Amino acid sequence: MYKLRTLHAKTNKSSFWGRIIRKTKLDEFPQLLNILKGQMTLVGPRPDISGYADKLAGAERIILNQKPGITGLAFLKYRNEEHILS
Repeated sequence: MYKLRTLHAKTNKSSFWGRIIRKTKLDEFPQLLNILKGQMTLVGPRPDISGYADKLAGAERIILNQKPGITGLAFLKYRNEEHILS
C-alpha cells in the first residue's frame, strides 16, 4: 500500500507539511496506484494490521475475502483517528 511519508524517519515526529498532508488525507492519494494495479478497491474494508487478522474468528473472517479499499464505513467513523488515539 502506497502512502506519503509524513513523519521524520529518525525522530518519528511530523513536520508542518506532514501535519497538513495527514489532516487533509492527502497521504492516501498514492493508493490510487494500488487501485490501478488491481490490489485495492475504492470502497471496501481498510487493510488489516499485521497480527490482528489472526484473531478474527467465525463470521468475522468473511471480511478477509474482500479486497481492501481506500474508503469505507470505518474510514468515515474514525476520520479523526489521531484525535481519538491521543
